[in-house]
Amino acid sequence: MNKRPIRRKFKDNPYTLLYDENNYYICFKNNEGYQKVIVEKCIFDLFDENERYENSRYYEYSVHIEHFDLSEEEIYIKNNLYCVSMEEIILTKIYYCEIHELFNKLSLMHKRRVIKYFYYDMTYNEIAIDEKCSKVAIKYSIDVALKKLKNELENSFR
Repeated sequence: MNKRPIRRKFKDNPYTLLYDENNYYICFKNNEGYQKVIVEKCIFDLFDENERYENSRYYEYSVHIEHFDLSEEEIYIKNNLYCVSMEEIILTKIYYCEIHELFNKLSLMHKRRVIKYFYYDMTYNEIAIDEKCSKVAIKYSIDVALKKLKNELENSFR
């Protein structure tokens, strides 16, 4: 099956559109289970156009109409759920700068292994093969680096 764009749908939208090289399908669920019906291209295009129209209506609803019936107090509460105070932003930036400085104090080997493990999502085994050493040595090295970072962070925020 070829990939189609993923579109947001209303909850009551009962169908999904699929196609491959030769056929166009409309899939839906009813009392008999999951049904897949082969349709002509012109019908598929009509359903696709309708789905695009519904998606634009859904977007308009979520951005504009949803807020139309809200009172001033509800809008204020809803907006404050997503607000972050300036103090939190500043503290977060200070915390990240502190972690970055402490990370730079680690040895080159520890930095390299921690980056491979956390940023490149490599397993201990993959790192061990890459660095031509044992898996246990990699795990121990990463654990030591994390313990150093933790201790330094605890000491710096006391």
